[in-house]
Order: sequence, then C-alpha cells, then structure tokens
Amino acid sequence: MTPTTQEYRRNDMTLLLLEKHERTMQTLEACLERMGYRVLTSASAGSIQETLENDDIDLLIASISEDEEGEHLEFLETILGNLPLILIQTEDDPAKGDTQALQGCSSVHLLKRPFTLDQLDQRIHEASRPRAL
Repeated sequence: MTPTTQEYRRNDMTLLLLEKHERTMQTLEACLERMGYRVLTSASAGSIQETLENDDIDLLIASISEDEEGEHLEFLETILGNLPLILIQTEDDPAKGDTQALQGCSSVHLLKRPFTLDQLDQRIHEASRPRAL
C-alpha cells in the first residue's frame, strides 16, 4: 500500500503535546505515534521552553482547563507568532475565560472535547498548512 501525501507529511512532523493528566497524555501520545507523528510531551508550560529550544517542533497541541489559564496563557501568547497551536477546549463555553484572547489568532485552531482521532488529525492537517499571505 502506497502512503498518501498526508501520511508522508505525518512522518515528517514533530508535535509537542501539553497535557497535565498523565493517562490522557499517554493515550494521545500513543494514538498520534500510531498515526505516524513524532510526539514529544510535557505536563506543564514551564517545561516546554527547553523542548522548544532543543527540538524542531512543527505544532503545539495544548489542553488547558479554566484553572490553568493563568499559568499557560502568557507563555502561549509568546510562541503564537512562531508555532501553530491546537487548543483543546475543556469547557463547554469556548469563549469563557482568558483563552478567548487566543481564539482570534490565525495560528490558533480550536478543538472541543469530546473529539475523535480523525477530528484531531484533520485539525493537525489544517494547522500545519501554510497560511495565505
């Protein structure tokens, strides 16, 4: 079976996953790796900086709950110009809290829970496309 163009692209992509819940992080990491992505993980925004400096990251996937917004929002705003972000919404109201400021950025792609792996893969594909000038 010949891999599609998207499958080739997957094999070239390195994703950084920010998720504080260990079991969720392990599950997403295993699924994304099975889909062909290289996945690095972090449980906190503070530990991401070293990974960003030492690895060539194509996309950040961050799951941020309302109680974590203050901790992560400032950090996420500093990297938005350089790195596409998939922001996994954990609240019913995506406009709730400080993450509303991130939603207007062209490099931010929202994904609401619950989601399927196909939906996540599609969002990764959308986020990794070059932006039109």
